[in-house]
Amino acid sequence: NYIQSTAVDLSLIAFSDLTESLSSDTARPLFIIHDALVIDVNLDRESHIKSEIGDYYKHDSLGTFPWKVRRI
Repeated sequence: NYIQSTAVDLSLIAFSDLTESLSSDTARPLFIIHDALVIDVNLDRESHIKSEIGDYYKHDSLGTFPWKVRRI
């Protein structure tokens, strides 16, 4: 249970940090589904946000959380 709980904690911390770092005029978080964060992004800012987000989130204590950015 500890590993699963830590993974959930890490994903929520990562999503929280990500939403705080995004500009509200170009990206708006909509909701979380299990381990996915759905964000409404202006199409002209999509590539910039993808490069800004990168391939993972690194937390000093809890480790690395890999993620992918996909258009839905």
